[in-house]
Amino acid sequence: MFTELISYLLDIFGIIPYFIQYLIIPFILILWILISKNKCKLDWFIKVSVTGSYVLVLHYAAASDISVGYYTNYFLIILFLISMIISLIKTKELTFFNQKKLIGWIGYFLGTVSILVCLYLNINAYRACFYQGEAIKLVFPFKNGIYLINQGGDGEKSSIMNYHYLDAANIFWRYNGSMRYANDIVKLNKFGFSINSLRLKNKHFIPENLDEYSIFGEKVYSPCSGEVYHVDDGYKDMPASTKKHYSDTGNGIVIKHNNIYVMMWHLKQNSITVKVGEQVKEGQLIGQVGNSGHSSTPHLHIQASKEDWLHGTSVPILFDRKFPVRHSIYIR
Repeated sequence: MFTELISYLLDIFGIIPYFIQYLIIPFILILWILISKNKCKLDWFIKVSVTGSYVLVLHYAAASDISVGYYTNYFLIILFLISMIISLIKTKELTFFNQKKLIGWIGYFLGTVSILVCLYLNINAYRACFYQGEAIKLVFPFKNGIYLINQGGDGEKSSIMNYHYLDAANIFWRYNGSMRYANDIVKLNKFGFSINSLRLKNKHFIPENLDEYSIFGEKVYSPCSGEVYHVDDGYKDMPASTKKHYSDTGNGIVIKHNNIYVMMWHLKQNSITVKVGEQVKEGQLIGQVGNSGHSSTPHLHIQASKEDWLHGTSVPILFDRKFPVRHSIYIR
């Protein structure tokens, strides 16, 4: 029941444009700590806890690479810490509790609810940073750039870290079992954005032109040696959108490595350079990133599974012996 309520609240909150969620709201909360007067230390504690827990949720889950920039997360954390220290000094002479007005109690109630919701999200996000079972060690599939894990971690523990496992469409088609530890990868420019310009054509400023995305057309190299087990190619690359396309399955490759199926999807039309049955080597060029299939914006979807490449059991992936979770950075 509580999980369903949280999911419902997140859906409602998701209607708000990204730049408001990721920049305006946290900035207002930080100003709230600095400017507003505290009647007691409990007032200060509620304000700091609400703001801090919200900023931490953004650190785990914000899609800042397509909105306010990846590095904004760290800027907000620094601002929050500064505001917390400055405001704490001002509470030195205050008692811990001094609240007599009804409006104050209502504020405490709303603040406590906000803290509990954010605490729930943060605990689950932290739990998603660990994996169970034996992982497969892969080579990172890109070269020359700064790459961001856009979705990653244990999706069974937290959908805000990795939506794949609890995604309704994936559950319906029985794909989710193989996607528990799936990863989506994008490329960042020097300013921390995965897009090269902003377009005011939708509430999230997502440009439709695929060339605006740093990852589009990026060469993909085989993360392992093995046999090409499955190939799909020839599907069109769809314009970027705030919603996923379900018109076709898209272009992708499955490589069988020691009875583990390594799948890479959303590749560019006619870019795949290998065929079914071919033996590929680790680091071999196999295709380019596109936006085909069940994708909203260009990225590389990569996952590993056993028993079956699409309906099997997910296997955790390690890049550079590190478990990739959302907002992990890989520099090549």
